[in-house]
Amino acid sequence: MNDMTGTHFFVDEAGDATLFAKGGKVVVATEGCSRFFIEGKPECRDVDALKADLDSLRAEVLADPYFKGVPSLDPARQRTAVNFHTKDHAGLQAVDYYLWALQRFYERGETRYLDFIWPQTLEVLDLDAKPPKKRGQRADDFVVFNKEHPLTLASRAGVGNKDREI
Repeated sequence: MNDMTGTHFFVDEAGDATLFAKGGKVVVATEGCSRFFIEGKPECRDVDALKADLDSLRAEVLADPYFKGVPSLDPARQRTAVNFHTKDHAGLQAVDYYLWALQRFYERGETRYLDFIWPQTLEVLDLDAKPPKKRGQRADDFVVFNKEHPLTLASRAGVGNKDREI
């Protein structure tokens, strides 16, 4: 095991920050373009424990008959059966899964993955969502979702709608 004492932060992204295609054509809000761009920065105090947890979870998934026949879980393909998407680092694997779960929530309105990670989530800063206007509040404020104000379909109107109306 590596001696990775202290607190570690891992940064990753989900979604597509591409705004223009060849020739300057705007691709925002078009089919195939992510409607949200998400950045994540999890905090990890025990990387070795995280790696062990991910290895255990991967073993459970591979042993579950529900996932039999899923191509990415075939060990011969050297994909998810070996590592959860990001190859070389447990911290990046964890942030990648968190961001994937958030992307599924925002893009498709799917809550099951978010529900799974929410107990370990400190906060989500939603820069697109605007809080109810209060006297003296700046117009550029954003919404913070946390344990006291959970991120749900009801609390985040517009999620999963193709029109991206918020």
